[in-house]
This record gives sequence, C-alpha cells and structure tokens, in this order.
Amino acid sequence: MANPERAELQKTVDELTSATRKGSFQWRAANPTTYVWEKRSEHPGTGARITLQRVEQNTLRKVSGIAVPGQRVFVILQVHETSPLGQPLLKLNVSGADDPEINAKLEDLFQLISSGVSEEGIDFLKSLLEAR
Repeated sequence: MANPERAELQKTVDELTSATRKGSFQWRAANPTTYVWEKRSEHPGTGARITLQRVEQNTLRKVSGIAVPGQRVFVILQVHETSPLGQPLLKLNVSGADDPEINAKLEDLFQLISSGVSEEGIDFLKSLLEAR
C-alpha cells in the first residue's frame, strides 16, 4: 500500500474508532470473532455494511532449525456497498496481516466494539432477570 493511501486508511480507521466510541456506529455480533455495522435504506443502492473480523491463524516458524508452532492474530476490515439489485459490492478489504500498524488500530477498534457489545448483552440479561 502506498504511503499516502496508508496514511489515509490509518486516519479513517481512527475516525471510525472515534465515531464508535461516541456511539455513532451501533455494531452487532455476527459471531464471537466478527462484528457488523449496517446502514439500511429504502432506496436500492444506498445501503452499506462494515465487517470487522478477528482471525487467529496457526503458524510454524523455525527456531534454530526446528519448527515451532505459534499463532498469528490479525483483523480484517471489509466495507460493502449495496448495489441497486440489493447485492453487496466489496468497496474495501483491508487485512491487518499485511501491516502491523494498521492491525494495531483495527485490533483497538475490535476490542472497543467487543466490550460495547458485551456490556449491551449483560444489560439485556439483567433486564430479563428483573422482568421475571
């Protein structure tokens, strides 16, 4: 990734993190390692979807000629636009595996979303217990 493009991506991820912290983006858990934000619209072609996925990949690395198992953790950010026919069109795909600095920013965003979703889940569980 070229430096100006990389700097713009870092700035944009920082802005997304800030907007998430302020509550402008309401994320939901698709599964334990994936969070999704969607903007739905009544007008075809104007919707959007952001997906943030944390990947844990088993690896082998050589240490003194011996293969040692390890693990690599990175975050993938995907942005889709909804086509006029309702199909998702991939507009951006960023893998933190390619850039440790971007990965650190994406990991921070992932942790922020994860803790927010967990708090919402706990609040929901409490409301169920209070309603019984």
